[in-house]
Amino acid sequence: KDFLVPLYHRWTTRSQSNFNGGDDPLKTARYVPHIKTFVQPAYGKASMEPLIEWILITSHNLSKAAWGEIQNCSTGRSAGNKVLFIRHWELGVFFSPATFRNYFDRSDEDVDDGHICIVPYTGKNGPKLNNSRHVVEVPLPFDLHPCPYSDSDTPWSVDGENSTPDSFGRIGCY
Repeated sequence: KDFLVPLYHRWTTRSQSNFNGGDDPLKTARYVPHIKTFVQPAYGKASMEPLIEWILITSHNLSKAAWGEIQNCSTGRSAGNKVLFIRHWELGVFFSPATFRNYFDRSDEDVDDGHICIVPYTGKNGPKLNNSRHVVEVPLPFDLHPCPYSDSDTPWSVDGENSTPDSFGRIGCY
């Protein structure tokens, strides 16, 4: 849909010419993953280190069928009441600093959520955060702060025309 195009962003700024590692440790520059990953980004107060407030990894689509819809119930004991109707049950996993608190509490010290940081995995030597924090690196299939498409970009669409060959030299619908 054309009205959505301004909201589209590139899922990675990693070099697409370097598929053997380099700045793309998860090899996501070339392929869009099927898993749905929702992230609430945040920045640390002391640095511009990218931090993640929470992350949801799931198979859900953004649809009423997957997330549900409030409907009036017309039959049975619930007749006349509102019910949440979900057509497709999916599985998702939610992570936040509180999720990891019990794991870190097994150490000798008491850990609160403020001392647990979730950061994107970069494949490098790890994040440079305050040593008093416990760091959890999570692999993301996209950059934490993706850049918007430029005016010269044409986002791919299943119902759009594209005359640019893909990596296999094919043009058009498959």
